[in-house]
Amino acid sequence: MSNFIPKDYWNVLIVLFEVGASMKKNIKPLFINAQVSIKEAMQTITEAAHRRLPVGIALVVNENQQLIGTVTDGDIRKALVRGVGMDEPVNRIMATNPITVPENLSIDDMIKTVFEKVERSQRIRDYKVNQVIITNNKNQVTDVLDFYELWFKQDVRYKKICIVGTGHVGLTLTVVLAELGYQVVGFDINKELVRKLNKGEVSFYEKGLEPLLKFHLKEGNIKFISALKDNLVDIYVICVGTPVDEPTRKSILSHIEKAAEDVGKILKKEDLVILRSTVTVGTTRNVVMPILEEKSGLKAGVDFYLAFAPERVVEGNALEEMKEIPQIVGGINKKSAQEASRVLQTICPSVVMLDNLEEAELIKLINNTYRDHSFAFSNKIALLCGQLKLDAVKILKAAGEGYPRNPIPLPSPGVGGYCLTKDPYLMAEVAEKHKVDPDIFIHSRKINTSMPRFVASQVLSFIEKNFPQEQLIKIYCLGLAFKGYPETSDMRGSPALDVIKHLHLNFNGRFLISGYDAVVKKENIERLGINYLSYREGFKDVHCVLIMNNHPDFAKMDVFTLLETMKKPGLLFDGWHFFSPQEIKKIKGVVYQGLGGFH
Repeated sequence: MSNFIPKDYWNVLIVLFEVGASMKKNIKPLFINAQVSIKEAMQTITEAAHRRLPVGIALVVNENQQLIGTVTDGDIRKALVRGVGMDEPVNRIMATNPITVPENLSIDDMIKTVFEKVERSQRIRDYKVNQVIITNNKNQVTDVLDFYELWFKQDVRYKKICIVGTGHVGLTLTVVLAELGYQVVGFDINKELVRKLNKGEVSFYEKGLEPLLKFHLKEGNIKFISALKDNLVDIYVICVGTPVDEPTRKSILSHIEKAAEDVGKILKKEDLVILRSTVTVGTTRNVVMPILEEKSGLKAGVDFYLAFAPERVVEGNALEEMKEIPQIVGGINKKSAQEASRVLQTICPSVVMLDNLEEAELIKLINNTYRDHSFAFSNKIALLCGQLKLDAVKILKAAGEGYPRNPIPLPSPGVGGYCLTKDPYLMAEVAEKHKVDPDIFIHSRKINTSMPRFVASQVLSFIEKNFPQEQLIKIYCLGLAFKGYPETSDMRGSPALDVIKHLHLNFNGRFLISGYDAVVKKENIERLGINYLSYREGFKDVHCVLIMNNHPDFAKMDVFTLLETMKKPGLLFDGWHFFSPQEIKKIKGVVYQGLGGFH
């Protein structure tokens, strides 16, 4: 904003503040009419300080409370020097062209407007401008504030932010904001989680997260609380989960409703609330806004700002992607979207501002549902290739080589994680509500959900062909997180765990399952009843090895030496196409299974 500041105007003190349709505070005691005496005007100015109102100015208004002029203590002093009497009417000395700013402008636009008017003003050469008044479209005064307060507000990093919900989305955002210079409070109702976070203990793996958290805790830039307090922060970002009810596949909004209630109880004027949770279209307007308004007694878009800005990052690379991927934002009104954008622009310079909340809500669902759909297409091709005894990976790579119009992902043994396994159901919920057939979203989810069952059936088929029914089968599973790249320890929706579940359902007690993950901690794996083993221990004397996620470390294994230690016949299921089928076939007694049939 320095481009808007004339060099000679650093002595300008401007009283400004953003306002809505109604007055922010009662400034009527500053109102006088044009016929009152200079002495009475001076008394009004003097009493303003005791009323905690802007000092040094009285506002001259007509019978409709429209502004017709101003008088300042400086005006009065100059008048007395010229010999004007204290009993003279104030209209003799009032300024009839005070600098005013329309309400409903953003802070940046207010500052720009002020200095443009100062540039055009002839009075600036004679004396400094002490005040600028905010007016509505009827030229009625709605507020008066200090310029330096406005300047302070212009840099949103001086504002304190509360992240409501400290899971993966909330905690990574907390650290990124602290890195940018904000003072951040993380709020979670889980007291034990809060205790651990204040010690710098993170329950999941995210590259670079834990050391940054510990640094900012030590520096005092972050703290975690389990109860919200009045006047604690200026901005609230709600990042709580929106799970799906398994029987109905409808979204569960209880976490969001509770978060909105907690925030609403302490919400104050001028605060900003940003919902970042993934929701069905209309949730911010129809669920969150009414709760905030009821609990606070304030009006969204007038007394406080409300926006939706979805999380868009991938687990494992969240800290980097948050600064690179364009931020989406929609507001209850334009001012709300602008206020949210000012915060988001400090995170990522590219912000896409939508016309309303619903557009922003839908974009989040579109992104995740389309990804699930594209994976379903590849997986369906893999199932077809399995019946045709063709190599699905080879075919899909060839289909995309040099052909730019339809980039197709490679098939996988399942699509896991928290978002892709539920967001298509949210999209289907929106479609059903508005009487649009949701089958395309549901069917894609069914295909991806079926992949772990398909993998388990291939393993069972191999076992039934090669081993007697009573024999105990040892299976070694590599990759228990729902994905391996970017790295994450998140096992929610893990295809590996789904495969293990299907194996147990078919032959309960016949399998001895061991496993390994490059990121998931040993104790978390063993808590699932899976014996944790290293590569060397895991391959030895097992009947089946299943590579279930795409961690790059798996490609670096000395797989040929390891496979030699397996039981023969043995099965290598290479769910992520790390190894050449032709090369694996050279190892006597080892069957290679990829997505697309036996090789």
